[in-house]
Amino acid sequence: GPYGVATSASDRIYVTDLNADEIIIFEGGQVTTRLRGPSQPRTLARSADGETIYVSSFNSGLLGRIDDAAGTVATTDLGALGTFAVVAHPTRDLLYLTAHLDDQLLVVEASTGSVVERVDVGNDPRGLSLSPDNRRLYVTSTSDEIYIVDTETNQILGVYPAAGGPRGIVIVESPEDISTVVGESPQPTAWALSAAFPNPFNPETQLEIVVGEGGEARLDVYNALGQRLRTLLSNPALP
Repeated sequence: GPYGVATSASDRIYVTDLNADEIIIFEGGQVTTRLRGPSQPRTLARSADGETIYVSSFNSGLLGRIDDAAGTVATTDLGALGTFAVVAHPTRDLLYLTAHLDDQLLVVEASTGSVVERVDVGNDPRGLSLSPDNRRLYVTSTSDEIYIVDTETNQILGVYPAAGGPRGIVIVESPEDISTVVGESPQPTAWALSAAFPNPFNPETQLEIVVGEGGEARLDVYNALGQRLRTLLSNPALP
């Protein structure tokens, strides 16, 4: 079924279909094309110019490269048993992929598909995220660890313990101005939706909605194809 998603410079939406070994292309909310990708295409990454979409393959060492203008897919063999996540460096000709079956992080030259370095990163590495300044790469591992890698040297800078076998990860920049109000409880000034925890989950998860002012609060669940599956909440809400 649908898994990874990315957009191109032409505003096309790309979605991987694991079961069909295809990448689905959406334009104007409609499916326009299905491209044959590497087997079990998992995650997608967009190049800095948005003209190339990179595709990982869960059960093969093939890296897919979609030419957005031509609508074609080329593959390069990375010499791995499979890859889970892929991230493109925004300013350098580099890709990072987690080779989950090889317990490695692959550093790949994006233009050629050549593997520059292989870094051992625990058991079954999965998620990837670059720091806001692109100097650090964070790698999750189902061995309950998060590895921090220097993107200049590809050396491991440290390892954080993380329970629950983390997979996805996002690193964001902390706010510059943090103020504290003493003696009263400040009201929220904007709406916010927390991340679901735990995630993945079965059979239930929890999330929190914060609203800045009174009004209607509605929470819908959509699948990767943009189809609404269920309305979880539709009630007046107070800040």
